[in-house]
Amino acid sequence: MRAAFTVTPIAHAPNAQRTLHDEPDPPRTQPAHARLARRDAQERAPGRMGFPIASCTGTRMSLAQRSLDLFWVQANPGREIAVDALGLASQADRIADALLPKMSVLTRRARYLSFLCSARKKSHSLPELYRREGLLALAAARVLESDPQHHELCPAVVGRRSTVEARATGRVSNAERLYKRRAFPDYRALMRNLGLIGSGTFPKLLPEGERLARAYAHHSRPSQCLCEISSKERTIIKQLLGFDERATPDVFRLCRRDTFRTLEPYIALHARNGVIYPGQLLAHFRDRPKRDRDGARGSLHKAYVWELASLALDLTFAILAKRLHTDADSNGVASELGRALRSSSHSPGLEFALSADDDAARNVVGLAREACRRYKEEMGFDPRPWWLLRMLVRDGDAKQFVRSVLARHNSIKGGDAWIRLGANDRRIERLAASAKLLPTGAEVRSYRLRALSDLARDLGMYR
Repeated sequence: MRAAFTVTPIAHAPNAQRTLHDEPDPPRTQPAHARLARRDAQERAPGRMGFPIASCTGTRMSLAQRSLDLFWVQANPGREIAVDALGLASQADRIADALLPKMSVLTRRARYLSFLCSARKKSHSLPELYRREGLLALAAARVLESDPQHHELCPAVVGRRSTVEARATGRVSNAERLYKRRAFPDYRALMRNLGLIGSGTFPKLLPEGERLARAYAHHSRPSQCLCEISSKERTIIKQLLGFDERATPDVFRLCRRDTFRTLEPYIALHARNGVIYPGQLLAHFRDRPKRDRDGARGSLHKAYVWELASLALDLTFAILAKRLHTDADSNGVASELGRALRSSSHSPGLEFALSADDDAARNVVGLAREACRRYKEEMGFDPRPWWLLRMLVRDGDAKQFVRSVLARHNSIKGGDAWIRLGANDRRIERLAASAKLLPTGAEVRSYRLRALSDLARDLGMYR
């Protein structure tokens, strides 16, 4: 869930003297994912993650810089963005694991690997490592202030935007983003898989990590940004990721190499046009491959088909959510879909996010038809989403389709559901227990392809 936060001074925060890491450990019967979530929350607690950026530089701190240590970050449910209304993300994650194992949508910059190895080598504690991350964000903010277009050349620098805004306004503005997410937790799983670090939240640096840290130290200066990666760093990271044919690969490196080699000509093609959209890459694999169905081409075709189905269902839910602001009548949505079924065929591309606008019903029908046409049972997908889509495009029962989409949402979310049908099975109701911002459209999932293209660019594998 992409959470937004409000900022409250520590002195005025409730229970300000009690931090997350003062609480007793949860019982071992708690689910593993809950324990991991709590551990990540402890890492993000202000007592562990707050730092005075300027005090690390030896310069005099401004008001905004001093304030970074004085704010307590609290979640604001009223600004949280509701995601994955229909439980479709897990299948997309499995496809992404087959394509690019141990990576994530956040592991986008190659030089973070060498920087974090260097920061770990110099740090004696996790807060110290986070302070070094803050220095990098501060250096990146200064570069961006002198060159506003630099963010296009050097994207995905964690904390940079918040630091720029804090320095520009002379006060803390969106400083919660500095607390909300750190680069090290994002890259830790990949670094561990590459053999750079050991286990734990503050892991030991392994020999490969030491080698990469030395390469970073040999080519580093205070004002350096993530774009200024040396040839030595590139060589080591290529070998570790599996992009270097001379390196001895393991199964994960082989998967990543196969995926990159399959996508390489298409990444280079779209890079020449300026922007790479994951949907554009997936569109090249709309046809089922005659061979290599268990390899990268087969997985990319599965991603394309699954994305068609996901977009159709997610966009339907967004139309229903938008209807809350008008007449809240689910039959009105069914009528729009019925008219779209009787109109000419229309299939939108996967390049951009789709909005729940006036043309949304036609987009839903076009996506659903294309998804059902491409779907094969041997793909191994959960069959229930396909039952829903066939209910719409094969049976033409738009009213039952709309009700079934809402029923799936309530089944997936249970007591945390956001909307439901009222007692008359017609009126859409907003549940008072949910204060989240409802989706206004459907966005194409990246399947980590944007991360792959950004890493490849950093490593000089295309221009």
